[in-house]
Amino acid sequence: MIEYLIKVTRSTGVVTVLTIHQPSAAIFDQLDDLLLLSRGKMAYMGAAAEANAYFTAQGFPVPPQTNPSDFYLDLMNAKTRTQVYLEPAEEDEQGDEAEQPQARPPVAEADSAKAAAQSVPSTSARVSPEPSSQQDSIPEWRGLLDASRWRYTATPGNAARSAPEPERPSELSRLSVLVRSRLLYFWTERAIYLLRLLQMILLAVYVGTIFLRVDHSILRVNEIAGAMFFSVWLTLFAAISATPVFVRDRATFENEFLNGCYGLSAHVGSTLLASLPYHLVTAAVFQSILWFLVGFNDSFEPWLFAVLSTFVQLLLMEGVSLLLVHFLPGAMLSTSATMVCLGMLFLFNGFFVRVTDSVASIAWLSWVMPTKYVLDSLLRNIFHGQSYDNGAGGLIDGDDLADSFFKLDDRPKWGDWAIVAAFAIAMRLAHLAALNIRYRQFQGKKLADDEAAATTDKPTQ
Repeated sequence: MIEYLIKVTRSTGVVTVLTIHQPSAAIFDQLDDLLLLSRGKMAYMGAAAEANAYFTAQGFPVPPQTNPSDFYLDLMNAKTRTQVYLEPAEEDEQGDEAEQPQARPPVAEADSAKAAAQSVPSTSARVSPEPSSQQDSIPEWRGLLDASRWRYTATPGNAARSAPEPERPSELSRLSVLVRSRLLYFWTERAIYLLRLLQMILLAVYVGTIFLRVDHSILRVNEIAGAMFFSVWLTLFAAISATPVFVRDRATFENEFLNGCYGLSAHVGSTLLASLPYHLVTAAVFQSILWFLVGFNDSFEPWLFAVLSTFVQLLLMEGVSLLLVHFLPGAMLSTSATMVCLGMLFLFNGFFVRVTDSVASIAWLSWVMPTKYVLDSLLRNIFHGQSYDNGAGGLIDGDDLADSFFKLDDRPKWGDWAIVAAFAIAMRLAHLAALNIRYRQFQGKKLADDEAAATTDKPTQ
């Protein structure tokens, strides 16, 4: 099985991550890279062929005729040098000391990495135990690696040379990698955006055939407004469908973040940036179908505005969903809470009951509902520049018709679009703030670890 994985990996060029316990020496020799953990902390990460040189430089050579994987496993679990090399408590004074090469004291502190880079012992099957329990201890591998940032590679003369480890990538570099990774993930995880696109295509056809080519007449204003309302409702409703997937992905994010793979801002930013092309394509396809079937407006600019309006609506509702996902424990609660928010967005937006006719104590809610600005801007967008049959053989201007029926405020539609976009951005910032609050204690610990590593001197070459 392992040989098959190696063959596939090398023939296809993919990266294969393998978790294996005590592989044979033959299998171990075929591995390209090696990651060793000791008590939950990284002890080594690099080329498998270079591991022996690295641990030799720390005073722990692999004994001859020993499976390296077995030795490394014992080393990661040992607390003392004696446990690694299975030495007796006392050496026989009559033993042949000439055959026993002198062992280098183990590195007990992070600062000893300098000495490790300059002095490399020869490989030995037996290492004499140190008389002191302090000297007999195993080094703290994570502290050693963070302090030195060095790797050790074997040279033809069985010596070891030190070379600086690549610098830790910047937050911008991590963001770039995350965006590419999540673009691919969103494509392969069809339950997020591809399924949403299919849903919105079917809903566009469904609503479009109900309001098929509505006449441009004053008698059909309610139908036109109804089709527009359903386009907004279905857009926001479809955005909720991915909430269970976001709940599932939350565990993956927590594991990666707590292991220091990336920061919170990179996570939120990459999720937003990687979703943009999917939202834009979905909005364009949905509005193209619905716009043609209903016959809202035959001009290009109103269609483009409708596409961009749907685009920011998807961003807005997804931001609400992501925000709630990190406060509620399960998929059912998160989805239910998002549906409650959706209901509020439509109950208090001034569409069914005008703001001037609402109860004074709740009338102000309309102005903090982004759907008010969505619906008002779309009504202006549909009726602007068109003429409608007034039912008496004449024509009425679309702007006058919209004002008389819906009492729209005197605001430009692109201004309303900007307000909705600001709401969408605010949801992402609220998501980032919620994550900072939730993981504040881990952020502080990570910052302290990074500062400690940064202030530790590197070993001299």
